[in-house]
Amino acid sequence: MYIGFVITIQEAIRLFKLNKNIASSFYDTEPIQAYLREKNNDLQFKYIDKGACVLGIPVSTEDNTTCFPYANLEDTFYAMIHAKYIFEREMRNLAVDTSVVNITWIESEEVCVEHPQPYVIHFQGF
Repeated sequence: MYIGFVITIQEAIRLFKLNKNIASSFYDTEPIQAYLREKNNDLQFKYIDKGACVLGIPVSTEDNTTCFPYANLEDTFYAMIHAKYIFEREMRNLAVDTSVVNITWIESEEVCVEHPQPYVIHFQGF
C-alpha cells in the first residue's frame, strides 16, 4: 500500500520540471528514480501497469513491516497518516506545484484534479 498519486511518467516529468526527453519510453522510470535519489528524497516512483506509475510513500508500521495482509487497525491508520505527512513534506521539499495533477487510472483516461489530496493506492500483487 502506498500514499500518493497514480500518474504517468510524462506527468512526473511535468511535475518535477524535468527535460521532456529524459525518459526513453512510457515504461522508463529510472530517470525519475534517479532524480529522487539525487535530491535525497523519500518518495518512490514505481511502474504499475499500462503506463500507470505510483509516486508515493509506502505505508509501513514502526517495525518497518508493511501493514498487510494483517495489521492492527489503529496501527494501520497511524501508518497511513504518517505516510501522508511524509508524502506532503517531500513534495514541498521538491517545490512541486500540485495545484493541478493529471491522475491516471489503469486502462482509462487521465483525470485532471485540482489540489488533490494524496490517495491510498493498493494493487493486488503490488
